[in-house]
Formats: sequence, C-alpha cells, structure tokens
Amino acid sequence: MVKCKSKRNLSVGNPLIPNSQFIWILLIMPVMEATETYKEYRLEKLCGPTMIKRSLYLNNQPSIFTFNSTSNIRLKCHVELHLFAIDFGFSVFTEALMLDDTPTCMTDYVQFGRDFVFLTSHKSEKQCGKVKPTSAIVDSEGNLLHRDFGSTPFTRRSYVEETDAEMDMWMEIHPTYGNNSKEIKLIVTPFRKSCLKSGIYKDYRPCPGSTKCIRSNLFCDGVINCPEMPKDEEADHCEETVSTVEKYHNVPLAMIILLAVLVVIALIAYFIRDVFVICRHLTTKRSPQGANPGRQRETRTSHPPLRGDQSVGTHPAHREPQSNTHELRTQERENETRSTAPHMPYNPPAYSDIVSNSPYDPPPSYQSFL
Repeated sequence: MVKCKSKRNLSVGNPLIPNSQFIWILLIMPVMEATETYKEYRLEKLCGPTMIKRSLYLNNQPSIFTFNSTSNIRLKCHVELHLFAIDFGFSVFTEALMLDDTPTCMTDYVQFGRDFVFLTSHKSEKQCGKVKPTSAIVDSEGNLLHRDFGSTPFTRRSYVEETDAEMDMWMEIHPTYGNNSKEIKLIVTPFRKSCLKSGIYKDYRPCPGSTKCIRSNLFCDGVINCPEMPKDEEADHCEETVSTVEKYHNVPLAMIILLAVLVVIALIAYFIRDVFVICRHLTTKRSPQGANPGRQRETRTSHPPLRGDQSVGTHPAHREPQSNTHELRTQERENETRSTAPHMPYNPPAYSDIVSNSPYDPPPSYQSFL
C-alpha cells in the first residue's frame, strides 16, 4: 500500500523554525516538495447526488483517487483536473475497480475525457466491473522484478491525455446493498511530454522505451506511473542512471531563482553607481570654483587684503595683475579725451615768437585823446 505523506505546516511563528530562516525555507520548498510523493483525494467527499463539476489543480503533483465504502445514495462526480503547463500530460492507471458489471456500464462507471470551452470534445470508453489490484513479482531475495496485471492487461487499465493541460473524469456509483462495498483506486501521474526540452524541471527521468518523463522518485515505488509502457516498476530500471549533461541541467529551481535574484541585485547596484558618478561629474563641471574649497579658505585667511586693494572680495582666480589694470585704465582715459576735445597743441607758443612775427604798434599817447 502506498503511504501518502501529509504536508508540514511551514509558517511564520512556528516555534520549530526561526523566522530568520523562513525565507530560505521558501526557496528550498521546490526541493522539499519532491518528498511529498502522492496526494490522496477521497471520492466520497468529491462526489454528491448531482453531477456538479469540481476543479482540482494538480500542478505536477501525482495523485491517488480512492473510493472504498458503502453508499445508500447515488453518487455522481465530474472532476476537472488542471496542470500548470502545457508541456505536461496526464497518465491515469486503474489500480483497482469493483463496481457493478452491467452491459455498456449503464449503472456504475468511470470515464475520462476532455472538453473544448464548454463542449466535451472527447470521451473514453466507460470502465466498470472488477479490476483486481496488481501484485508484485519478486525474486528469491525479495527484490522487485515487475508488477503482475492479472486478468486485466495494462492497455485496459491505462488512459493517457496529452492533447490538453486539462482532463475530465466522470463517475457514477449507485447505492450498495447489504455489506457489499464498492472500490475505486486511480493513479493520476503528470508527465513531461518530451524530455528533450529545457531541463528546468528537477529530478525527472525518461520512461523506458518512451520519450516521456516522470519524477525519479516514482520509479520502483510499487505504483505504475509511466504512460504507454509500465516499465518504471521493473528491476532493470530501478537504479537511477542520469548522464552528466542531464545532471547539469536538472538544477533545483530554488537555486535558479536565488541566482536570478542575485543577478538582479548586482545590476541595480551597478546602475545606481553609474548614476551617482554621472551626477557628480555634472555638478563638478557646472561649478569649477568649488573644486578646491579648502585651498580658497587657506588663501583668504593666510593673506589678508590690504586697504585700497581693488581686488578685495574677488576670487583669486578672477583677479588681474595690478600693473596691467593701471595701464588699461590710463589708455581708456586718453582715448576718451581725444574723442571729445578739439585738436589743440599741447603747449602755448612763446612770447618772443608772437612779437617777432608781427609789426610793432605802440599804444597811442595820452595827449591824442585830449
């Protein structure tokens, strides 16, 4: 009998788990999930008196659907199973069945199929009657050799859905009489449609003689999981043989996520550093006088300005030599005088020059005016 393990309650505040380690537990959850091999669903709880469709999201979790009891009412089920990616398909194996055996399975039955939008596009043949559980064939040392299907071959026990990422199951169970009980045991295994695609899914192995893959821990666990050919329970394939390339590609998803987070953090830090360097460069380029403030303060304190110095209050870099400034100002005054005053000799003529160039005319006498 397959034992289904219940999931642990990993939550913040658990006294067994420090809160500081909770983030790391979330990162390694995909690795821990592989230990939770199967999840069990009781059809007594899923089914009811009316055919109401219920949706179950299996993701990539192998599941077991069981019914083993008596019922005084008519039970009907319509369960829609969902996978998380179109790269996966469903493999259904009927491990045991004990229902009413009627022509065309008119009373009790189990049926599989798929739908398109709201319409059913495909249905398998109905299963009813008795299907005995498989038995293990072992060698003299007790090692598993293979599984015996009895009078019901593998082809009548198996159903494969790889067209869609959804699959429908219909069931109907009529009331039982007396102490007779009815039984249903279905193994639903999600499988990868092709092992040649990217190896981001951890711990998957090819089914022998097929291109489809199932989880490595499903090999030789006493349950048929592989579609098409049930060789995952044969002794020759119990030892895991994974090539070096496949081991390299089957990196745990948690490590990929952690590496991606570290790369993103490094890129953000590099971007912030570039922005800081660019801003600092632009600030220095706009205000060059602030490039060496310590030297400016030292110059001002160690060399106090003298009274009358016209360069007081200006930056040393903006001051001009005093001799050059005086010459420029004198030249400016001369230019202004030449442009505004009329042209005149710079010195007056000598007195001898004026007397010698004109005839002598003595002044009139006093008597001439009388």
